[in-house]
Amino acid sequence: MPRLPQLPFIGSRKSWLELSHLIAMALFLWCAFPVLSRPVPPRAQLETAIDTYEHGGYLEAAAQLNKLLYPLKLSSHEDIVRAKVYLGLCYYILDKKEEAEQEFRGVFKLDPNYRPDPLFVPPEVIAFIERFRPPPPLPPRRTDVLGLGETLDAPGGAPFRFQARNMLPFGIPQFGHGDMGKGLALLAGEVSLLALNVGSYAYLKVYNDPGGVPAERYPYLLVAKATNITTLSLLAISVIYGMGDALYRYQPESPAVTLRLDVEGGDYPRLVLILQRRF
Repeated sequence: MPRLPQLPFIGSRKSWLELSHLIAMALFLWCAFPVLSRPVPPRAQLETAIDTYEHGGYLEAAAQLNKLLYPLKLSSHEDIVRAKVYLGLCYYILDKKEEAEQEFRGVFKLDPNYRPDPLFVPPEVIAFIERFRPPPPLPPRRTDVLGLGETLDAPGGAPFRFQARNMLPFGIPQFGHGDMGKGLALLAGEVSLLALNVGSYAYLKVYNDPGGVPAERYPYLLVAKATNITTLSLLAISVIYGMGDALYRYQPESPAVTLRLDVEGGDYPRLVLILQRRF
């Protein structure tokens, strides 16, 4: 069997060394590609833009900050305020006063207590920024009127115990007031008692012959009569219990009243008495 000639790179030390270098470089690129292609986080982009501003690249820094803010890519409240401050400074230096005003107004909306650092911001820029600071809120008006701002709670009236719904059987009041457990128990019990009572009454009506009753049927009639009397009594007790429970537990109270003496604002403040019903 003829033998094939040996391939030139097999057994060659130099060829093996070059091949190993190529494989190592390919593995390095394969491992480094995800890291190199990973996007830069917004926080790092913000730091880069601030560094660009501090080195005098105002136009480039403004473009970088604008990309971070519109649309908003920053998640931290502090980072958003810093980005808007530096963007406003860039616009001021680039003589875009309207855009700078818009950014500094946004800064004060996010942080009303923001104050530029005089060590890094020139006085004329600070004066420009302070023009857009919102005025402080007015202090509350004080007065020596006795009882001003105090609240007096008047208790509610006597409970009103009667409601027509509370007089209904079969757990209807309990269902109406959200007591499903007790309502189902009363409904099942009263329906069962009513069915037994009607059934026993019908049996007596049919088989209780006024002319005489056969001896073998007499015990059944006695059981039917006892069942009829017992179920009627228990049904009456259950209905009375349901009504009493509803009248006792479900009592709507008359609303209480809150009285408050306060000052009504406006150009001519005046004292007003606030009467509020609590439901």
